[in-house]
Amino acid sequence: MRNIFLVIMILFSTSVYAQKQQIEVVSRFDTSKTTAIVAMEFIRILNKTQTKFEFRFVALPGAAGEIADIRAISLTRSNIPTLVLGSTSSWALNRYTFGNTFDRDNDLVPLIGFGGVPFAIQVSPNSKIENLDQLVNSIRNKKESYHATTVSGSASNFFANVFIDYYQLSNVKHISYRLSSDMVYSIINNETDFAISNIADSLPLKSIAISSEERLSFLSNTATGKEVGFDKFRYITLSTISIPKESKNQFVEIGNLLFEICLTEDMQNFFRKSK
Repeated sequence: MRNIFLVIMILFSTSVYAQKQQIEVVSRFDTSKTTAIVAMEFIRILNKTQTKFEFRFVALPGAAGEIADIRAISLTRSNIPTLVLGSTSSWALNRYTFGNTFDRDNDLVPLIGFGGVPFAIQVSPNSKIENLDQLVNSIRNKKESYHATTVSGSASNFFANVFIDYYQLSNVKHISYRLSSDMVYSIINNETDFAISNIADSLPLKSIAISSEERLSFLSNTATGKEVGFDKFRYITLSTISIPKESKNQFVEIGNLLFEICLTEDMQNFFRKSK
């Protein structure tokens, strides 16, 4: 009798699970990235608070998000329901870096933006460099200088190139790391010279200029790009969850669920902790 009961329970559990529609959440961000950590909390709450969908996080870092974006579009066109964890770079900055590898105005439809984060120009916490002029002079005095970034960092590469062009620094090369921690480690250990990075992923580094319009309360001694004369360094990234256009009508309710979760006290606290 006990064995029969167990079989019934297993069959019941399998039946309930089978009723859920599985949705891949394809991410340009590795699981070490703050954006991915926040998104995984979203997914945890989503899976707990509704029974229609089962969301599964899939990290596909590389090519500043192009791999994840194109893969998500391809999966949806193969009838595999897919969401995309990315950023405004999918529609904006990557257009200038990679061109139109897909229809950037139409193929991905944003459902929600959930985190605006400024970037900072950063050096090792042990560095004697305290401002942007000192960094520029240090780079100019080297035969080769290295900018550290990550494989998902489209805005990082974009603004590093703006910085290089603005100050005419022809000796700078990019080195990309998969993990933010590896990027930070490379600067602290003098393998690379500086980073232009999302501050939420690189807090151990010393920030010498920030891309926000005004100074931040927890980085009150760090000047803005405008204050130091680098006016082009003005940017707030927006982390997004989007959906390939083929599914936008079918899954519009997911956007409503995400919005409701954003407003919960638990999620608001999570945002604050992640800066």
